[in-house]
Amino acid sequence: MKFRRLQITDLDAVAGLETAVQVHPWTPAQIREVGDLLAHHYSAWVATGEEQICGYLIVQRVVDAFEILTIGVSQADQGRGVGFALWQYAWADLRVTYPEIHTCFLEVRESNQAARALYARCGFEPVGRRRYYYQNPSEDALILQKNDDHSNLS
Repeated sequence: MKFRRLQITDLDAVAGLETAVQVHPWTPAQIREVGDLLAHHYSAWVATGEEQICGYLIVQRVVDAFEILTIGVSQADQGRGVGFALWQYAWADLRVTYPEIHTCFLEVRESNQAARALYARCGFEPVGRRRYYYQNPSEDALILQKNDDHSNLS
């Protein structure tokens, strides 16, 4: 498994993977818009195996924190540690690029036990709830947060 920053040429593959693995995926147009935002306040990475993209992670920098916007791993690679390893790679990259930022947030469906387990392993802790955040079906989102200092990059 290899990890690297997302390139513009990866956007169609990421859009296809997003459609395949998410319950309510971003549209291909939304994924392509990420390319325009990479030079500003978005950062993104991919995991590749045998030259194919098998995972992706997109974050947004919001003033003094990051927010995970979407993360996905191909169905064939789920449960193999790809999401965790991709997060470790991305977080280390963010901490070098933006050493002044120590916090990352995300929202996750309360019922999504697999994602919650991944985020807990990555060091995220629950800090709040957004009532009825998700639709179809209506469900609360848990707000998770990770805080780090300079001595801990994982």
